[in-house]
Amino acid sequence: MQGPAWAQPVPLAAPIPAVAEPAAGPARDCARLVPRPWPDGVLERRLHLRRLDAARDACIDDAGFLAALGALWLDDGDAEQARTWLERALMLDPDQPGALADHALALAALGEPTALRDLARAWAGRADVPAALRTRILAAAEPGARLRLPLVALGREPSSSRGPSGNLLRSASRGEAAVLLGYDDNLDFLPRLRELELTAPEGPVVLPVDTVPRRGMALRAEVLWQAAWLPAAGRTLRAGLSALARHSPGRSDTDWHQLQAAASYAGHWNGWTALVQVESAWFGGPLAEPYALWRGRAGLEHQGADCRQLVQLEAALRRQRRTHSADSQAVQAGWRLHCQPEGHRDWSWTLDAYGLLDEPRQDDRPGGRQRGQGLTLRVEHRPDALHRIELSVGGQRLRDREGYSPLLEDNAVRWQQQLFVNLEAARELGSSHLPGAELVLRLGHYRQTSNLTLFERRGSTVYAGLRWPW
Repeated sequence: MQGPAWAQPVPLAAPIPAVAEPAAGPARDCARLVPRPWPDGVLERRLHLRRLDAARDACIDDAGFLAALGALWLDDGDAEQARTWLERALMLDPDQPGALADHALALAALGEPTALRDLARAWAGRADVPAALRTRILAAAEPGARLRLPLVALGREPSSSRGPSGNLLRSASRGEAAVLLGYDDNLDFLPRLRELELTAPEGPVVLPVDTVPRRGMALRAEVLWQAAWLPAAGRTLRAGLSALARHSPGRSDTDWHQLQAAASYAGHWNGWTALVQVESAWFGGPLAEPYALWRGRAGLEHQGADCRQLVQLEAALRRQRRTHSADSQAVQAGWRLHCQPEGHRDWSWTLDAYGLLDEPRQDDRPGGRQRGQGLTLRVEHRPDALHRIELSVGGQRLRDREGYSPLLEDNAVRWQQQLFVNLEAARELGSSHLPGAELVLRLGHYRQTSNLTLFERRGSTVYAGLRWPW
């Protein structure tokens, strides 16, 4: 079952999406966008990548512009994107040494080293090719060499290390932290009830109750670390750790915390990616009994021109610390569609759909087996290099197989559904003392309904603060 936002898996590193700035206008101005000199730092290269990608439609017939765009994607670790634009650049102007070299490197990173070897042989004795470029190609084509390419856009230059076999490995890592202060009108995730009707054998009994959700200020802290390694061309190993906590002054019995760890291994070929991932998560706090969650998933993703699709199968195991009536094992099948339309690269959207079957590990769990479905739509807009807006809207529905309790609605079979909407707006500060730091505003609202009033919930939150990479 998909829980609140803080209970979701660690997001592993992924290539940074393009961020748009105002288009370049006439094609004759495209050359002005090509960075000179070539940027040394990751942040500078990323800014140039965003500018060029935003102007791509206006400069689609400029070979030098497309060669620079492909080179920036290559430096950012996305060999598939790099190959697309380098191939177009070479179709317009085949006599570009830099584009030829970058195209060969991109193909080699995608598991096609023939072009790199052919280029190395052709350039071995040529004096008209820049020495630095020729040396780079000859070194990359040596037997046993590993390509000196970033793996993913993790925000830091990749470093080199030696594996057990002596082969050169490529790695990159980054961290991120955030501190947010806000307000929550349902800190304890409770229903608002004044009375509760019980269906006892002798007849209905109405009990007076007073469950009023507590509201108040809350402080939220988040720390995330990610790393990636390239053990071989077309293979990526990733790992991630995250820690999150919420504290409410004066309402400390509603505090919660969590720790998550994840690792994945992926193989890439011709636009396809096969992925295997494992995760562990631990949740705790005075509000509920601590529990642990383990997940394993396998997926297959295809990258198209504007969209990529992912299908995956997941198995999960949940275990409580003390009582085990809520222990369960679940199987979930999911589908994801992520698109960034041609001509509107400042927009992207993602649609997630899933179905699950949750089996209790104890016979005494109220309701027994559960079936569920969920759907989430996320839309992201980057109007310029500094601003980002993300909207998430979705819902999920669960239904038990057996009656929940003879005392509630004559042992009715429980169903419950939750609808939610979340909005995040971020603005990069552009600070030289804290590069990449953002001001963040988050708004959220959820409503959970059920045929059993005991399980009806609603709440709203607003948080603002600072998020920065490290």
